[in-house]
Amino acid sequence: MRAAASVMPKQEQSSEDSAKPTAPRKKKNKKSGSDGYRTDLRAVLKKMNPDVGASEEAIAVVDGVVRDVFAALTRRAARLCAEKDKKTLGEAEVLIAVEQCLGERLGLGAICAADVAVGEYDKSFNEY
Repeated sequence: MRAAASVMPKQEQSSEDSAKPTAPRKKKNKKSGSDGYRTDLRAVLKKMNPDVGASEEAIAVVDGVVRDVFAALTRRAARLCAEKDKKTLGEAEVLIAVEQCLGERLGLGAICAADVAVGEYDKSFNEY
């Protein structure tokens, strides 16, 4: 048998409560998502070819390509880690993923360029 619910009469709002002015709600600021690689792409473009500019659409296309390649590389490297039952992504997995995703010739070129960049970074880091 159900217990009887107590019925309480609703209290009417006083006219004072409804007359309160309400402050306009502030719009929530959307998180300013990172602009991806756009800033870096512009910096590299200016460094390599100072006289050449690029439209927002062109930068957006290149940014999308960079994001897609990065996603493919990380997926492949993660799969290689899983196959070897490793919990940590290492240099070997990244190098193999680059070769497999970009092809042997382009992959080796990318690896050589990365080696040079890492060497320059280490050299500048050790100077301080």
